[in-house]
Amino acid sequence: DYADNVTLVLDDLNEPQPDLTLFIHPECGGQAQISEDGYLVGGPELVAEISLSSLAIDRGPKRRVYEQHGIQEYILWRVEDHRIEWYSLSDQGYQLLAADTDGIIRSLVFSGLWMDVEATLRRDGPTAIKCLRQGLSSSEHKSFRERLTRE
Repeated sequence: DYADNVTLVLDDLNEPQPDLTLFIHPECGGQAQISEDGYLVGGPELVAEISLSSLAIDRGPKRRVYEQHGIQEYILWRVEDHRIEWYSLSDQGYQLLAADTDGIIRSLVFSGLWMDVEATLRRDGPTAIKCLRQGLSSSEHKSFRERLTRE
Protein backbone atom coordinates (compact mmCIF):
# COMPACT_ATOMS: atom_id res chain seq x y z
CA ASP A 1 0.00 0.00 0.00
CA TYR A 2 1.10 3.64 -0.16
CA ALA A 3 0.56 6.91 1.62
CA ASP A 4 1.69 10.45 0.91
CA ASN A 5 2.60 12.88 3.67
CA VAL A 6 1.58 10.39 6.34
CA THR A 7 3.03 10.74 9.82
CA LEU A 8 5.25 7.80 10.75
CA VAL A 9 5.39 7.00 14.44
CA LEU A 10 8.83 5.42 14.76
CA ASP A 11 9.46 6.06 18.48
CA ASP A 12 8.81 8.67 21.17
CA LEU A 13 11.18 11.18 19.52
CA ASN A 14 10.76 10.49 15.81
CA GLU A 15 7.56 11.10 13.89
CA PRO A 16 8.70 12.12 10.39
CA GLN A 17 6.34 12.86 7.55
CA PRO A 18 7.95 11.59 4.31
CA ASP A 19 6.61 12.69 0.95
CA LEU A 20 5.81 9.10 -0.05
CA THR A 21 5.61 5.83 1.84
CA LEU A 22 5.23 2.30 0.49
CA PHE A 23 4.45 -0.45 2.92
CA ILE A 24 3.43 -4.05 3.04
CA HIS A 25 0.57 -4.87 5.38
CA PRO A 26 1.62 -6.91 8.44
CA GLU A 27 -0.56 -9.87 7.45
CA CYS A 28 1.54 -10.07 4.25
CA GLY A 29 4.86 -9.85 6.07
CA GLY A 30 5.23 -6.08 6.44
CA GLN A 31 6.69 -4.35 9.47
CA ALA A 32 4.41 -1.30 9.87
CA GLN A 33 0.75 -1.03 10.76
CA ILE A 34 -1.91 1.64 10.67
CA SER A 35 -3.06 2.78 14.11
CA GLU A 36 -6.69 3.47 14.98
CA ASP A 37 -6.03 7.21 14.71
CA GLY A 38 -4.58 6.88 11.19
CA TYR A 39 -0.84 7.00 11.86
CA LEU A 40 1.60 4.54 10.39
CA VAL A 41 3.36 2.89 13.34
CA GLY A 42 6.73 1.26 12.82
CA GLY A 43 9.07 1.41 9.87
CA PRO A 44 7.47 0.94 6.46
CA GLU A 45 9.42 -0.82 3.74
CA LEU A 46 10.16 2.30 1.64
CA VAL A 47 10.07 6.05 2.16
CA ALA A 48 10.82 8.84 -0.31
CA GLU A 49 11.67 12.48 0.23
CA ILE A 50 11.72 15.28 -2.32
CA SER A 51 14.38 17.53 -0.90
CA LEU A 52 14.88 21.19 -1.74
CA SER A 53 15.54 23.26 1.35
CA SER A 54 15.85 20.31 3.75
CA LEU A 55 18.70 18.40 2.07
CA ALA A 56 21.06 18.54 5.07
CA ILE A 57 18.36 17.08 7.33
CA ASP A 58 17.16 14.52 4.75
CA ARG A 59 20.71 13.24 4.04
CA GLY A 60 21.78 13.38 7.69
CA PRO A 61 19.58 12.95 10.74
CA LYS A 62 16.46 11.80 8.91
CA ARG A 63 18.34 9.18 6.89
CA ARG A 64 19.95 7.86 10.10
CA VAL A 65 16.54 7.61 11.81
CA TYR A 66 15.10 5.70 8.85
CA GLU A 67 18.11 3.40 8.88
CA GLN A 68 17.91 2.79 12.64
CA HIS A 69 14.22 1.88 12.36
CA GLY A 70 14.79 -0.72 9.66
CA ILE A 71 13.22 1.10 6.74
CA GLN A 72 14.50 -1.08 3.95
CA GLU A 73 14.67 1.50 1.15
CA TYR A 74 15.00 5.27 1.15
CA ILE A 75 14.72 7.43 -1.96
CA LEU A 76 16.01 10.98 -1.84
CA TRP A 77 15.30 13.28 -4.79
CA ARG A 78 17.84 16.10 -4.54
CA VAL A 79 16.00 18.77 -6.52
CA GLU A 80 18.65 21.51 -6.66
CA ASP A 81 21.51 19.34 -7.91
CA HIS A 82 19.31 17.07 -10.07
CA ARG A 83 20.19 13.78 -8.37
CA ILE A 84 18.25 10.85 -7.07
CA GLU A 85 19.76 8.67 -4.37
CA TRP A 86 18.10 5.31 -3.72
CA TYR A 87 19.38 3.57 -0.61
CA SER A 88 18.88 -0.06 0.36
CA LEU A 89 19.38 -1.30 3.91
CA SER A 90 22.06 -3.96 4.39
CA ASP A 91 23.91 -5.35 7.39
CA GLN A 92 26.36 -2.45 6.99
CA GLY A 93 23.60 0.20 6.89
CA TYR A 94 22.26 2.06 3.88
CA GLN A 95 24.00 1.38 0.58
CA LEU A 96 23.33 3.36 -2.60
CA LEU A 97 21.64 1.39 -5.35
CA ALA A 98 23.14 2.12 -8.74
CA ALA A 99 21.17 2.43 -11.93
CA ASP A 100 21.64 -0.42 -14.39
CA THR A 101 23.32 0.21 -17.73
CA ASP A 102 19.88 1.14 -19.08
CA GLY A 103 19.56 3.91 -16.45
CA ILE A 104 16.95 2.10 -14.38
CA ILE A 105 17.02 1.55 -10.63
CA ARG A 106 15.11 -1.51 -9.53
CA SER A 107 13.77 -1.85 -6.00
CA LEU A 108 15.14 -4.79 -4.02
CA VAL A 109 12.07 -4.87 -1.77
CA PHE A 110 9.22 -4.18 -4.19
CA SER A 111 10.06 -6.41 -7.14
CA GLY A 112 8.90 -4.68 -10.30
CA LEU A 113 9.20 -1.14 -8.91
CA TRP A 114 11.48 0.42 -11.49
CA MET A 115 12.58 4.04 -11.94
CA ASP A 116 14.09 5.54 -15.08
CA VAL A 117 16.31 8.02 -13.25
CA GLU A 118 17.09 10.36 -16.15
CA ALA A 119 13.46 10.52 -17.30
CA THR A 120 12.38 11.27 -13.73
CA LEU A 121 14.98 13.99 -13.30
CA ARG A 122 14.01 15.73 -16.53
CA ARG A 123 10.36 15.28 -15.54
CA ASP A 124 9.57 13.27 -18.65
CA GLY A 125 6.38 11.72 -17.33
CA PRO A 126 5.54 9.49 -20.31
CA THR A 127 8.99 7.84 -20.32
CA ALA A 128 9.08 7.48 -16.54
CA ILE A 129 5.58 5.93 -16.52
CA LYS A 130 6.51 3.60 -19.39
CA CYS A 131 9.43 2.28 -17.31
CA LEU A 132 7.23 1.88 -14.23
CA ARG A 133 4.61 -0.01 -16.26
CA GLN A 134 7.28 -2.31 -17.69
CA GLY A 135 8.39 -3.14 -14.16
CA LEU A 136 4.83 -3.74 -13.00
CA SER A 137 4.30 -6.04 -16.00
CA SER A 138 7.45 -8.07 -15.28
CA SER A 139 7.48 -11.67 -14.13
CA GLU A 140 9.33 -10.50 -10.99
CA HIS A 141 6.42 -8.28 -10.02
CA LYS A 142 3.92 -11.03 -10.73
CA SER A 143 5.86 -13.37 -8.42
CA PHE A 144 6.04 -10.64 -5.76
CA ARG A 145 2.26 -10.11 -5.87
CA GLU A 146 1.64 -13.85 -5.67
CA ARG A 147 3.95 -14.15 -2.68
CA LEU A 148 2.10 -11.36 -0.86
CA THR A 149 -1.28 -12.99 -1.41
CA ARG A 150 0.01 -16.31 -0.02
CA GLU A 151 1.35 -14.82 3.22
